[in-house]
Amino acid sequence: MRHLNVLWNEGSIDISVIERFERKIGYRFPENYKQLLSAHDGLMIKEDTFKFKNIYGKEDIRDVAFYGYGPTCIEKIENSQNFDIYGYEGIVAIGRSANGDHICFDYRHEPTTTEPHVVLMYHDDSIIDENGNEKMVVNFVAPNFEALVDLLYEPDDEED
Repeated sequence: MRHLNVLWNEGSIDISVIERFERKIGYRFPENYKQLLSAHDGLMIKEDTFKFKNIYGKEDIRDVAFYGYGPTCIEKIENSQNFDIYGYEGIVAIGRSANGDHICFDYRHEPTTTEPHVVLMYHDDSIIDENGNEKMVVNFVAPNFEALVDLLYEPDDEED
């Protein structure tokens, strides 16, 4: 996985803390994600921006800050999973963008994978699902965590 420049983090944590959370939720995270977050808990990076094509057919831009696992983290991953009735079984939020959207691993179609797709779940846009329930819109971003990291770049002043 390519090198990322750390702007801020809560320091390192034992990988067993992340693995304990995996067991609690019943999904296994990518190994490169676990290594990165165990070295830099609550990570914010310089190359925090990515472009993707949204479900409306337009190019879109978001940034990412990763949730943390340790006791001192301001934004803990375990506190960032409650989407009430608007979320989905099999979607695990691993970070957020500055506008409040959720960066997530998507296990809906492959619950046992260790390489889930990365999706963006819009916090303020919804659809009605096949059961007539209002749900947040989910947008594909990357086929796995490493592909997300490959999309990341440092924004220039015009994109801030």
